[in-house]
Amino acid sequence: MISILVSVYNMKDYLVQCLDSVLAQTYTDYECILVDDGSKDNSLEMCNEYARKDKRFVVVHQENGGLSAARNTGLKHAKGDLITFLDPDDWIHPEYLQRLVELKEKHNADMSAVSFVKTSDRNYPRVKAEVTVKEYTGRDFVDNMNTLRNPVGDQVWARLYDKKAFDGKQFPPRKDYEDVHVIPQTVYPMKKVVYSTEVLYYYFQRVDGISRLKTRINSDLLEAYIINAKFARKNNDKKLLRQMKLFFFTVHLEAVYRVKKYHAGNKELLGKLKVLKKEMKRV
Repeated sequence: MISILVSVYNMKDYLVQCLDSVLAQTYTDYECILVDDGSKDNSLEMCNEYARKDKRFVVVHQENGGLSAARNTGLKHAKGDLITFLDPDDWIHPEYLQRLVELKEKHNADMSAVSFVKTSDRNYPRVKAEVTVKEYTGRDFVDNMNTLRNPVGDQVWARLYDKKAFDGKQFPPRKDYEDVHVIPQTVYPMKKVVYSTEVLYYYFQRVDGISRLKTRINSDLLEAYIINAKFARKNNDKKLLRQMKLFFFTVHLEAVYRVKKYHAGNKELLGKLKVLKKEMKRV
């Protein structure tokens, strides 16, 4: 059985499309765990309504703890041997689960992954293109995670994992870019990863999210790159180390620019960025 983990916080305007896409799956052996992270709108009531309609939907309610806390709660309640993540403002193609299972079983892989598309159109049509499939070791997949021609990144969704891959793993509380803190080191030790370019996951970019990104200071992302750089150093992976340092200094430069442009040169923020830069240089 697959456990689909959905972390919900004030998503009333998006939940229907997300959860209807789960109901439409051609692969039906799943549970969908909806972790309501203290929503203040009627998201919890909407989740409960789906649970009343279909016993495969399981609702867990908790006080607001952030996305990481909600994902950790979802992992704790998951009963499936397989795990996939779905964000509540995104949606999936009806064959999403079926394709992930087929890929994983056919290639005897520890993880299967499919491609995704970013869109601000809730009616985005299915992407039709030639599909290619490739196998990687976990190490090679992570080394190329953000450099492949195809839209593969270090996000947690659009993938199917063995639940045991998350044994002893926790998403860091109250951190942005929690995926980057966890996923590279989770995938790295896997013997085989299979990736298909077929677009089966729809990543919705909200206008408010895009606007917020312009002024965001990505210190949590910088911290994640430092953690992964230390991991690469420990594993004597020079390629991954170079990649993490390149990502870090690119994002760091952009962060300094944003502080000066949007935060009036805030000395506290600049000081934090300076400390992070020194830490990365020591790796």
